[in-house]
Amino acid sequence: MLNYKGATLLLIMILIVIALSGLITSIPIWLFLIPVVPYIFLIIYGSSKINSQFFMPVVYRGEDDLKNVAITFDDGPSPSTTPAILDILKKNEVPATFFCIGEKVVENPEIMQRIAGEGHVMGNHSYTHHFFFDVFSFNSLVQEMRTTNKAIEKITRKRIHLFRPPYGVTTPVLARAVKKVKMTSVGWSLRSMDTVTKDPKKLVDKITKKVSAGDVILLHDTMPVTVDALQGIIDGIRAKGYSIVPADKLLNINAYV
Repeated sequence: MLNYKGATLLLIMILIVIALSGLITSIPIWLFLIPVVPYIFLIIYGSSKINSQFFMPVVYRGEDDLKNVAITFDDGPSPSTTPAILDILKKNEVPATFFCIGEKVVENPEIMQRIAGEGHVMGNHSYTHHFFFDVFSFNSLVQEMRTTNKAIEKITRKRIHLFRPPYGVTTPVLARAVKKVKMTSVGWSLRSMDTVTKDPKKLVDKITKKVSAGDVILLHDTMPVTVDALQGIIDGIRAKGYSIVPADKLLNINAYV
């Protein structure tokens, strides 16, 4: 698939050809829209599909020949659900990866200390997880990431290297900000939709039926349904012969600086 730079260059070249053709023969103005319309759709698709890597490099799944998968949690920590998630992970000796929101990190230092103390990997999921995060300015994006990194480091003594964009939305400006802060962007290959699903059994069935070697599974430690489904998810993954490992091990990247 074309990336942002390649698609933009191709669009410019096509528009130049059309413009030059207009010097030779009369052409309708609407002809210029023919390459622009698919370009706009490509921009929308690339923004919403983090694994397309349209705007920036993203790691989102491991090697298929190793029977490993990673469980990741977004949007926490939450005092009402994250401790229960941690209890289940501890009981089953499962290492997970938590992409944390900076504001919640500051509000829940004890939970962050527990996440770190029990050997789970931590990542940056912005400071506010604002609805309009993807249209923030370059400086605001850099500040969001750096403030979250500092908050996590102050509590856990870990210097974060992994970043997951809120909503999985990427843009050219975000790409520049991630590069500026020197972070590695992490996506996912299996989305649970636990923010929508209300039935724990349906959540378990979806993940255990679709999971394959190398998958990075996206869950949220803020959802009660995820708490109710987690034991079944772990059992189902293991029943298929897969081991659950931290995201940094699965993806062969450094979690911390």
